[in-house]
Amino acid sequence: MTWTEQDREELVQLIVDLRRAVDMLVARPDVDAQRMAYVGNSFGGATGGLLAGIEDRLPAYALAVGDGGWVEHYTGPDDRHSYPVGPFSTLSEEGQRRWLEAMWPLEPIHYVGRAAPAALLFQNGTRDVNVPPRDALRFQQAGSEPKTILWYDATHSLPSQAWQDQAVWLQRHIGAGAPWLVPGFRASAPALGWLLLAWAVLTVGALGFVVWDLWHDASVTWGSRVVWPLAILLLGPLGLLAYVVSQRWPAPARSQRGTFAAWRRALGSLAWMVTGHAVGGFVIGIYLSTRVGPSSVWLQLALNYVVPLLTGLVAWLAMRRAARGVPALQGAFRYPLLAAVVSTNAAMAGVNLVSTVLLDTWFPLGLGSPGPALWTILSLSTLAGALCAYPAHLWMAGRGLVGWRATPAVAEAAGEGEQVARRPRWYEALGVVLFTYAALVVAIGAVLVIITGLP
Repeated sequence: MTWTEQDREELVQLIVDLRRAVDMLVARPDVDAQRMAYVGNSFGGATGGLLAGIEDRLPAYALAVGDGGWVEHYTGPDDRHSYPVGPFSTLSEEGQRRWLEAMWPLEPIHYVGRAAPAALLFQNGTRDVNVPPRDALRFQQAGSEPKTILWYDATHSLPSQAWQDQAVWLQRHIGAGAPWLVPGFRASAPALGWLLLAWAVLTVGALGFVVWDLWHDASVTWGSRVVWPLAILLLGPLGLLAYVVSQRWPAPARSQRGTFAAWRRALGSLAWMVTGHAVGGFVIGIYLSTRVGPSSVWLQLALNYVVPLLTGLVAWLAMRRAARGVPALQGAFRYPLLAAVVSTNAAMAGVNLVSTVLLDTWFPLGLGSPGPALWTILSLSTLAGALCAYPAHLWMAGRGLVGWRATPAVAEAAGEGEQVARRPRWYEALGVVLFTYAALVVAIGAVLVIITGLP
């Protein structure tokens, strides 16, 4: 600020520059001229009100912590307390008069009422001393309809929730696709939205079938009736495939040992344990995102690992209990801690990496609240974890650590006989554990690179 007529000239030039920026964007073949918006913060929020009354090619203006302009900012009744000996008050009476005459006609508060049909978003803090609430109210009231007004218990620096709200508001005005699934700021959003909608419909159908099938079979344990629906919710139609293959589909012929093939047993244990890991990760993620969560980064990392490990271990123990009703499977579920560690390491490597990539790509400002978008990320991350963990479960099935329990009728049809669980050699178990830990460390390193942006 020079407190001379130069301030007026620079403000005029700024608006001209902004309009030339719109000219440039409209002329680009890779820009959709119908899906551009203005976002301004503080001075940018105030300036956006001036631009909105002049530039009619933008359908939306998001104005955060802005007020009616420089005159409002320095001479309002509340601002005299904020700037009692500020630059304006040190000017001579003639200097004040000339500056006010130059700047008053360009006050954004005179133009923001001409923004229609463009939509306006006002965001302000109730404890803002730079833009006092009364200044913000006058600016908001001057705005034309349609407009959205959001207040936050904040100072001039709004919380992250404000930027999430802003992203959702922009989605409604310049987005495309299905906003209830993913943000639609990209050209691929419509196709992606339809794909995810189809996935959701298939998941609902698979869930309905599994619930119906489980409750009509008196031989099914309570653990199956709890875990399998959760597996379908997280794994979608692929969870139904795992259920049918490992739980309902009879073997076409009896093998020499009279048991299910290792790849089928691995599918069943995979669905159960990865579901356990995912539930634990989801619960601890919610806890750490709250204000009561620990602030120590190391403690957060430990909880992110230990809780999914424990919930996966619970799923494994539930499988052991389910096997008690089948004499042929007694002793087939061995070394639960070894199984839980191997499965957790492999699954968490895929879950952490994919969830971070999805959040960084789709929701760089974070998720405002649980909803379909969160389910989508959780489901896709769980699928990635299942893909990473399947080789580990296949190894455990081949070493007799996974016998898996089908329903008695299916076990009889498959000719299930006695299973001999061969104890893996110590160096085999150690090698697999170290390998999965290495994969987890590499995944965490990749996550840190994505989060920090470091090469």
